[in-house]
Amino acid sequence: MLGVDYFILKPFDLDILNKRIRSLMQDMPSSVPTQFSSASPIVTTVGSGLNLFGEVTTMMHQIGIPAHVKGYQYIRDAILMVVEDVSLLGAVTKELYPDIAKKHDTAPSRVERGIRHAIELAWSRGHTDTLKQIFGYSMNIERQRPTNSEFIALLADKLRVRIMSKVS
Repeated sequence: MLGVDYFILKPFDLDILNKRIRSLMQDMPSSVPTQFSSASPIVTTVGSGLNLFGEVTTMMHQIGIPAHVKGYQYIRDAILMVVEDVSLLGAVTKELYPDIAKKHDTAPSRVERGIRHAIELAWSRGHTDTLKQIFGYSMNIERQRPTNSEFIALLADKLRVRIMSKVS
């Protein structure tokens, strides 16, 4: 099917979620990594074996977003969060930016500006061929830059497609 073994509706009890994850992980083949560091975010989508953190980092390097700008970290976090919960795209300023801001101990407006700056750097100094490959069908690369939401949504969607292709 689509690689779904179980789903939980929100709001949910954390104890039930914990028990269900442990149950699912016991049923997984031994070839799929099952250990996650509690100090770092979950970077593997259970069942796909795909290292999301690494995939996002690779995509951002290919696009040409400089790793030293603060927006780089914000974009990476935003993409990972949207891959896990696509509904965040409907509440970018109300939920996504504030969640990232809280994690980085800053203001949501700084997160928004940081992401915008990183996208502008990618458009002015980035790899044009990669940008055309990723964004070419949805916009004219030479004329317009994507909004923060479009950028995050497109990259998160590409990751979801990779996850689905690995699972099925």
